[in-house]
Amino acid sequence: MTDPSFSSDQLVAWRGATTATENTPSAIHQAVS
Repeated sequence: MTDPSFSSDQLVAWRGATTATENTPSAIHQAVS
C-alpha cells in the first residue's frame, strides 16, 4: 500500500512527523490513496 514515489526512509520520516502532529495512520493512507 506504499506509494512508489516514497522510499522507506521517507515513509518512516513522514510517519514520525504525522505522529508528532497527532495525525492517525488512517489519514496517511487516505492521503496516499
